[in-house]
Parts: sequence; C-alpha cells; structure tokens
Amino acid sequence: MKGIAPSNQGIKNQIHVMNGIYNADVKPVKIGKYTSISIEILNKNERDFVNTVKRDRGVFQKDDIVILSMGKQSTDQKISFVHQETRSNEVRIYVNVEERHNPPTPKSYTPYLLGKISVPASIPLSFIDQDTGNLLY
Repeated sequence: MKGIAPSNQGIKNQIHVMNGIYNADVKPVKIGKYTSISIEILNKNERDFVNTVKRDRGVFQKDDIVILSMGKQSTDQKISFVHQETRSNEVRIYVNVEERHNPPTPKSYTPYLLGKISVPASIPLSFIDQDTGNLLY
C-alpha cells in the first residue's frame, strides 16, 4: 500500500491530516495568548460578572475573559501568570501562588487571577501551580 506524502500545495491550502487522512475541511484551532488584565479595563457588565464569580473557588469564563479564583481564604495570596503551554487537547496556564505574610486579622481574602484568552469551548483550560506542578483547576 502506497502512503500519501505531504505536499507544499496541501500546506498552502490548509489541508490537514486527521487519523492519517487528509481533510481540507478541518482547519487548525486558533488559540490566543493568555494576558493578565486589570478589572478596571472591563465594562460594567464584565466587572459585575467578575465580582460575582470571584467569591467561589474555580475557573469561570465569559467570552474571552477567564477568572481563576481561590475563593475565600484566611490568608492573603497573590496569584500571578507565569506562562502558557498549548497542547493538542488543552491549554495549560502556569501560575505562581504566593502567600503574603500580612499580620493576622479576622478579614477574609478572595485571591483571583483575571485574564483574557481566545480559546474554543471544546479546548479545556488547566491552571497549574508552577512550583508544585499540581493542577489547581
């Protein structure tokens, strides 16, 4: 059985291989770069969304806005973006979780990371602690 060799013509016309078979209808998935943002740049609707979901622990997404929230904590933590790794079946966002050493108070903290990324709903986002390699979400 003779194999199909890739050609420059196929690449130029965005022909892709699925299960060893060329398929011109399959286009590459476009995944953007994660960018940390400040809540101040969001419109009122988006700010309301962030302020509502950041109270709960988890990953929340609305359009291209993504929030990683640690939920209410007794210690103050800072979450910062380190780098992004794109795989064929997921996007991994590596973060640094740093505990701030503030004097003890009865106050609770709600640490979260706010950013934007363009990624199809079919591609999962995973948030990973850079130092431990543990999956946060």
